[in-house]
Amino acid sequence: MERGFVTRYQKKDNAKTILLKVTEEGLKLSQAHKLYDTIDIAKTLDDLLKKCTIEDIDSFYKVIDTYIELIKKDFK
Repeated sequence: MERGFVTRYQKKDNAKTILLKVTEEGLKLSQAHKLYDTIDIAKTLDDLLKKCTIEDIDSFYKVIDTYIELIKKDFK
């Protein structure tokens, strides 16, 4: 299933190693996806601000960050 977003090539000094490099089309797709994510996050934040204060949202992210750190410790 070749789509042209990455190219595969072998490392010159090691035929077992396969390297991937993003193509110009792959870079364009990545940038478009990042823009979509940025717009989506901004819309979500706007929706949250209709019912929550910025302090509420900041507290939520603080709790989520702390929760993620606790989970990471469980997998070490």
